Amino acid sequence: MLDKREKHLEKQIQQTLEEAKAKAKAKDKRGALFHLKRKKLLEKQIDQIYGKKINIETQVMALESAASNKDVLNVMRQGKEALQSTIQENDIDKVDEVIADINDAVALADELGDAISRPIGGQIDDDELNAELEQMESQLYESEMLEAPKVPVVRQDANKIVASLPAAPSRELAQPESEKDIEENQLKELEAIMQ
Repeated sequence: MLDKREKHLEKQIQQTLEEAKAKAKAKDKRGALFHLKRKKLLEKQIDQIYGKKINIETQVMALESAASNKDVLNVMRQGKEALQSTIQENDIDKVDEVIADINDAVALADELGDAISRPIGGQIDDDELNAELEQMESQLYESEMLEAPKVPVVRQDANKIVASLPAAPSRELAQPESEKDIEENQLKELEAIMQ
């Protein structure tokens, strides 16, 4: 009913606005003002209809919520009664007995699982496997060392070594005093060349 009334008022507002424009064109100021005032009154009635519709919607939502709350409360009561009934049917001693039976069954299942998972046939010694693994790793290391590029070791006079090597970038070699110094200088020179 409110929707129909609102549509009717909107049509009247449109008609009143057109009449006000027509009066304004005809230079009838008083007639134009009358129609504009009438338009304002009609708009006020539409605002009242909006307010009524909002109030009705609010009440509808409140009623729906109350009905929903009633249903939920009924279900909660039924749940409470069912829970109390179930608790009364189950004695705590019976519960303890059932739990003990479950624990016994679980322990038995664990024993059965352990028995089934034991290895069948001869057992392999872990120490023997570790020794074989160490031997394999040692052989791999030796083969890698044999495949590594050879570094020439020449035991000659330090001046000859320096002369046979390519020139290092702006470094001067100190004169070695012993065989140990010679080897160290050779290594330094090789490192400088490889860089």
